[in-house]
Amino acid sequence: MSPEELYAFDLNGYLVVENAVDPPLLAEAQARAAIWEERAKLTRPGQAPEPGETPRRAYRFDRIVNDEETFLQVALSPQVLARIVGLVVLPRLKSTWLDFKAQGGGIGFHSNHTPYNPVEAYIFQQRVCASLVTVCYALNDVPLEGGALEVVPGSHKANLPMPADERAVEPLRRRLPLKAGSALIFSHDMNHGSTNRLPYVRRCLFASFATGSSAHTQGDNDLYDAAFARMPEGSWLKYFLRRPKGDRDSYPMPKRTVAEEFGLEPAQVCEVSA
Repeated sequence: MSPEELYAFDLNGYLVVENAVDPPLLAEAQARAAIWEERAKLTRPGQAPEPGETPRRAYRFDRIVNDEETFLQVALSPQVLARIVGLVVLPRLKSTWLDFKAQGGGIGFHSNHTPYNPVEAYIFQQRVCASLVTVCYALNDVPLEGGALEVVPGSHKANLPMPADERAVEPLRRRLPLKAGSALIFSHDMNHGSTNRLPYVRRCLFASFATGSSAHTQGDNDLYDAAFARMPEGSWLKYFLRRPKGDRDSYPMPKRTVAEEFGLEPAQVCEVSA
């Protein structure tokens, strides 16, 4: 993360990383996502639901990285991990889900720095200390009207509650379109939501990162044990998959930076250690 990126994230609450997923891995993830989309059984535009069923406009598969190694590789993109270490203290992979939004599918607006929620709170204490950072990986192009995340920039630091009158908030919202293979990194403390208004299915992989003392929300402490065991000792991949430890996270942080481990361009990298 460059100093410019760090400034932009602190100011706005989000950052878009282009080409966060290498093309061969992206192609593999797209192929796997197509299979999972069939399992989602979404109601297509113009398609009548089965008798007695309600239309299914959206569906998500939680803990997807335990079922698909391809999605684990996407979730742990080095380009993203190198930035997460500058945003989350003692970061760890928390939740993952494969998300499909057909036309009409969406999620309501939620989060705002006030009222305070320690699980997702954003603070700055000599460095960025985001309790929960979410990453949206676009597996296909996500246009403005096609389920692009709508955010209120800066609301991750709002000192007042969100106005009850939606008409007052609407002019503040910004939609964030993405190209396939891009990653949107955002503070979960920022108000956000989305709706797909186009006749296609938005395919996104989500991964959230939290501090080592924050418990899993999609399983017990052993959620990522199998993947953890496969990773090289002393690596960042193993570090991000460690178990949560509520009282004190004492698992040793890798000695190398993420950039050094994955051979990323070191110029202007702004990684932060514990």
